[in-house]
Amino acid sequence: MKPEVKVDEKPEPAEKKEEENKDKGRFTLQLSSFKDKLEAESFQADLKAAGYRSYLVQAEVEGKGTFWRVRFGKYQTYQQAIDAKAEFERKVNKIAYVTRL
Repeated sequence: MKPEVKVDEKPEPAEKKEEENKDKGRFTLQLSSFKDKLEAESFQADLKAAGYRSYLVQAEVEGKGTFWRVRFGKYQTYQQAIDAKAEFERKVNKIAYVTRL
């Protein structure tokens, strides 16, 4: 039995789906984690001044409370994330961790 297709629905072109997936990424770099949001924002401002567009992620850690994670980039492959980590650590002299999105 074939799936029902509505007449007004048009399938998205494969190129568009591939482009969307490139933006999503599977890995990111976690640069630091803070209990205090203001400290996280201050660290993020320092990164911005160094030319890095980082972002904050709020995380609830059981038994420890809320943490603010400072992250950078979105990478499709683990190897791309490892390469970005090496470059970041060389340029900024800070440790980064590869994590899944």
